[in-house]
Order: sequence, then structure tokens, then C-alpha cells
Amino acid sequence: MIAIGAFSFGALCNSWAAINTTSDTARAVTIGTVVFAGNLGGLIATWAFLPNFAPRQLPGNSLNLAGGVGILFLSAGLWAHQVRQNRRKAEGLDDHLLEGKTAGEAALLGQRHPGFRFHT
Repeated sequence: MIAIGAFSFGALCNSWAAINTTSDTARAVTIGTVVFAGNLGGLIATWAFLPNFAPRQLPGNSLNLAGGVGILFLSAGLWAHQVRQNRRKAEGLDDHLLEGKTAGEAALLGQRHPGFRFHT
């Protein structure tokens, strides 16, 4: 059961990051950052689960709990920000950004474009 959640979560994180960015450069940086953060966990685990803390592994398990809680709060904050931005765009508060711009200039607005919506 643990492996089911662990392996699918990596693909879900990358796809969520990719669909919420607009330009190819931003998408590449975003996916790279997500992969880097995910792989950083393996490096930290190497030094958090040491043999002298066996069998309870209190430092490693405490670090896992703190990391999980931190990610929960960061994810909730990101979700709230995206919902707020979508609501702002739906109310037309960002429509002034299109005034006096050509179609090409409007396309360069990326995530700031009033027609862009975050996938929450």
C-alpha cells in the first residue's frame, strides 16, 4: 500500500507543476525543481536514519513527520493562493492588464493573463 502512494505521487507532482506554468522555460524549471526537491529526501534520509538510532529511529521519523506537516501547510497555502487568483480573474480584476496590448503581447503575460486559470 505504501508503494502505491509513493510511486504515483511523483508523477502527480510533476504533472500538477507542469499544467500550472505557461512558458516552456518556466515549465522546465518548475519540473526540475520538483524533481530536485523529491530527490533531496533521499539524501536527507541517508543521514537521518543511522544505525545508532535503531530500532526506533526517532530522529528520522521525527524529520519525516515534520517534513510531511510542512508540505501539508505549504500545499494548502499554494492551493489557497491558486483559488484566490482564479477567483480574482473570474471577477475581472486583472482585465486591465490587456488594455493597449496586441495579441502577441497579451500572450507573453503567461500566468498573469486574465484568461489563464490554475488547475486546483
